[in-house]
Amino acid sequence: MKGEPRYQLAIPIPVRLERADGSASTEYAVNLSAGGMCLQLREPVDPDEKLVVRFRVPGIDVVVATWACVVWSQEVKVDALGGLHIETGLRFEGLDSNTRRQIFEFASRPSEAGR
Repeated sequence: MKGEPRYQLAIPIPVRLERADGSASTEYAVNLSAGGMCLQLREPVDPDEKLVVRFRVPGIDVVVATWACVVWSQEVKVDALGGLHIETGLRFEGLDSNTRRQIFEFASRPSEAGR
């Protein structure tokens, strides 16, 4: 994920996350690149865990579905009441070249939120 454009999402996008044990949840991506994404999770995942992610890239009329691998995770406080979420970096594995190109083009757009 390093060295390529990363789009900071002004509005997080919903991501369907499916784990190897069959459990699934909807989480939210806060940034996106052709190589992966950063999610805000409610429950921790194991380092190197393989997940299936499904999401729509804003402005692209296709659902992206691919394997992803957890590459880092960090607990973050989100509110004054002590609520927590877990920021987690995922690396995409198995994206076809056309979808990767579309995400790259999306991530290369100027972002009002900065990079």
